[in-house]
Amino acid sequence: MKQNKTYLHLGVTLIVSACAVLMFYDTFFQSRVLLDFFDKLMSVLSPVIYGLAFAYLLAPIVDFFDRYIQKGLPKVKSSLVQGLSILVTWICVIALIYLMFSILIPELVDSTKTLADNFESYYKTVYNWVNSLVENQAIFSDDIYSDQLLSALNGYYDKLVKWVTDTVIPQAQVAIVAVTGGIWSVVIFLKNILIGMMISVYLLARKESFAKQSKKILYAILPETPYRRTLRAVAEKLLRRFGIDIYALKTETLQSDLFGEALTMALNGRELLQIGTVSRNIRRKLDVKQDVFYLEMNFEALVKSTKKHRIVAEELSKFPEVKRDLALLVDKQVTFSALRDVAFATERKLLKSVSLFDVYEGDKLPEGKKSYALSFILEDKTRTLDEKAIERAMQNLTAQFERQCGAHVRA
Repeated sequence: MKQNKTYLHLGVTLIVSACAVLMFYDTFFQSRVLLDFFDKLMSVLSPVIYGLAFAYLLAPIVDFFDRYIQKGLPKVKSSLVQGLSILVTWICVIALIYLMFSILIPELVDSTKTLADNFESYYKTVYNWVNSLVENQAIFSDDIYSDQLLSALNGYYDKLVKWVTDTVIPQAQVAIVAVTGGIWSVVIFLKNILIGMMISVYLLARKESFAKQSKKILYAILPETPYRRTLRAVAEKLLRRFGIDIYALKTETLQSDLFGEALTMALNGRELLQIGTVSRNIRRKLDVKQDVFYLEMNFEALVKSTKKHRIVAEELSKFPEVKRDLALLVDKQVTFSALRDVAFATERKLLKSVSLFDVYEGDKLPEGKKSYALSFILEDKTRTLDEKAIERAMQNLTAQFERQCGAHVRA
């Protein structure tokens, strides 16, 4: 099995390496299909990229206005406060852009106007210089030299016409196309900026929701942090002190303005506690930057859930308990609670307790599987259990696990 996995990893590595080499060769030495694809992709995604950039840059400013508006209007809904903050932020940005262009554009217009106003004086200066040159040179009064001068001027004229026809006009056409394309590029750029502004408004308005969803994805992908494990362990320990069977609890995710990411634990329809991280809005109002983990217990529900619990005193058994461990390979959707229910339904007489002491999920297991390591305490209050009775009880448990939960015993 290990050898097959080694060959599989080697094969995947070779295929990926070959694809990378082919992509590199095609990109830099062939038809540049990949670069053309990325150029088109970037042109399509440009508004989204602009929107993300605007949202990232303006988020601190929005938070700044959010805090001050919240202080000034404490009774206004948070959604309205957030909308006002975004509106004020964009008004400030547009005002700054307007001020910048109001300074630059008049200077550019004045420079162009000055050049246009002085063009006539430049022309008159050159014209007067040529006239004075001709009038002051006696050589131009001779007919021979006059004919030579006219012949030279005609030659220069023909060259000028040829230069305008062969060079100026084609280059002017290219320049017109370039200017037209430049204008169209500016129009497309402004369109992308406008769409990016709308996307940024949407992102800023729903940034808390996006943050929650991102945290859920990260929590689903990454391992649980020590803080959350510690807080949950404290909660489970408290519930055990109340006599609550933590394996019978129903755990669900919680959506609340108080929490950024949270879950609830309930028993028989009663919510016993809420646990999670305090939302960013509340931390921002209190000027707290680090994560805050919060646990709230419903004491009244705890009392009602434990009200029917009876404390029974009985004589210690004269016969010893027997402990057996069992490693099961199950589907990922199978829970320990389901295995526990099957165990107590199978061995009601001998089974005293079931506990879970290890869970393993890794690449050494088949896809979609996980491993549970269970510990069973068996006891017969009338006699000492012999090996035959213990083996029979464990075989019954294993058979029911396989039949009802699709579990298989790991060697």
